[in-house]
Amino acid sequence: LNGGCRAVIHNDIPADQPLHLEAQLVEVDDDGRRAILTQRLETRLTDGTPLLTADLRVFVPLGGPKPKGPRKPKPAVPVDAREVAWLRFKPDDGFRFACLTGDFNPVHWIGPYAKAAGFGRTIQHGFGTLARALEALNTQAWAGDTHKLQAVDVRFTRPVKLPAKVGVYTHGDQLFVGTGAGGAANLVGTFETH
Repeated sequence: LNGGCRAVIHNDIPADQPLHLEAQLVEVDDDGRRAILTQRLETRLTDGTPLLTADLRVFVPLGGPKPKGPRKPKPAVPVDAREVAWLRFKPDDGFRFACLTGDFNPVHWIGPYAKAAGFGRTIQHGFGTLARALEALNTQAWAGDTHKLQAVDVRFTRPVKLPAKVGVYTHGDQLFVGTGAGGAANLVGTFETH
């Protein structure tokens, strides 16, 4: 399962030049019950000019024993967070995002499969939620300035079950997607601007 990502924008990606993409596994965090794999993708021009660096985190359940002691509190949107926008996800948005990206994990578009996997119903892709949240920031908070965002680092903390209506919130340089101020968070992270 996608656990989140950190992306740093170094330069604009040109539409008319060939790109060089390098990928590597940079970290494995294995505690016996789950592993988090971090993959780094670096996109550059063929002359070496850096364009985008993305660290993608994948969560792999291993089935080991559950930790003893109190559970960590589930992430929530801060009560005093600023509402940026509300997002509506349609029942078929998981399938539509799969068609766009090629990520056809059946939990996103086949209801019985998502239910058997423990989600109850289909869920939106974490990166689909992130894309919509960044679009909301761009249009609602930054007046359409597509060069404002420099970096984003997020965790997908709870699946967005389809259909859904969730809010996008900021609290300083923090970003949240969730059910409302003080409510459960589906995505938590930070962002940096120019």
